[in-house]
Amino acid sequence: MQRSKLKQQALYYYRHSPVSCWILGITTGFLVAAILAIDLLVPFLSFLTIPLLVVPVIFCATIQHVMLKTDAQITMTSSFRTFALYFKRDFFGTFSVIFNFVKSLLLFLIVETVVSSVASFLIYMFNPQFESSVNSLYQLLYSYEFTYEDIVNQLNANNYLLLQYIVISFVPACGIALIFFIYNLSRYSMMIYYKMQLKRTDSRFAKLVYQFSLRGRRMEMARNYLSLQWPLYVLVGLGFAGGAVFGYFFYHDLMKILPFALVGSAVLATFFLPFYFSNQQAFYDMYASLYNQVTKSVTTSIIGNLQSDIELSKQEKERLEETLSDMDGPLNDEHEGEDNKKDPGGS
Repeated sequence: MQRSKLKQQALYYYRHSPVSCWILGITTGFLVAAILAIDLLVPFLSFLTIPLLVVPVIFCATIQHVMLKTDAQITMTSSFRTFALYFKRDFFGTFSVIFNFVKSLLLFLIVETVVSSVASFLIYMFNPQFESSVNSLYQLLYSYEFTYEDIVNQLNANNYLLLQYIVISFVPACGIALIFFIYNLSRYSMMIYYKMQLKRTDSRFAKLVYQFSLRGRRMEMARNYLSLQWPLYVLVGLGFAGGAVFGYFFYHDLMKILPFALVGSAVLATFFLPFYFSNQQAFYDMYASLYNQVTKSVTTSIIGNLQSDIELSKQEKERLEETLSDMDGPLNDEHEGEDNKKDPGGS
């Protein structure tokens, strides 16, 4: 029943402006793919382009989707302003990019260790040349007199034996880590809607409220979230695998395989983005009252602790009281108004 209502609300947001949702989704997806494609020219540049360009683009699209509900006009100027808003103090750090990257990196190391151990054991059993190929590569690296072309030639020797081993052990681990990274960023993006409601709060307070909201509800919220967004992760996985296969067969170069995998994941995910943003907003609305309750509880606790330690200044007291008053602000009334509308799924 809960998930059915969630899906109906997401469909309601999508039906409000389906053409605009498709324009926003397709534009965002292909812009992200184009940014990731820069890695084909400058390897490993994605370590900079993802946090500095891709994440702000998703942030911008999330806010613009909220604007669609108010029938606001989205222009190029407003898009640049929204993009720049990500780097301001109120929103910077909303996605906890570094924290989520570290978690994804740990998952990558675990998966890569397990897969590479199994792959090396199986390849060694069925291909005795594997050990000699590995030894030759180590000798080349330890000589300190090699070029990038020397490494590529060594990886491609013996019918691409070492390249196949690296692709088998490295690429799946990267794909799993990427899906986990996107999942965490997507969940943390709930704070965008939260901070749009509480304009006076900062990212640290928003994260505190988010973490408290998860207590005792983590699995329930994860199941409800995935009931809406699971197609995104299927498409990301398929696109990543398809891009990796394309890069392997056409280039036989690890520096090309991973960028093609990233671009492939973005291209396929593009076709779900028109629904993704509507689902995100519906998911936030489902737990908006919970976030409000936690905010009141945390704010009241902070006021009580401060009053017991020091005497609050007039300005500090007014700011905390304004945070509490925001809970009954326009956005909250808007959510209640939508709940009282005719069931969107039954029309």
